[in-house]
Amino acid sequence: MGSGIKKKGKSEWEYYMPSDQDYAAFIYCVRNNIRISMTAMERGLYPENFKVLICLGTYKKYEKPNLSPKVYKKSEIVEAMYKAMRYYYDKHRR
Repeated sequence: MGSGIKKKGKSEWEYYMPSDQDYAAFIYCVRNNIRISMTAMERGLYPENFKVLICLGTYKKYEKPNLSPKVYKKSEIVEAMYKAMRYYYDKHRR
């Protein structure tokens, strides 16, 4: 018996396959309170444009995040997030 859920293939978010260095940068950012995420630039259930949101340091309720100046499409945003993580990883690793 199956679960009744059919797998459709690739998700629309599976455009970028992270490398080992990307995973190391992700772990570095988590351990050092560097929070990198995405934020939608328009309202609705299916936004198409995003910016990278970066919060540095310990969590504060009213902390002002840093936004990337560039707007990314849905197919580019995950790669842009990993690129930001690699930036902080390489900057502080030296």
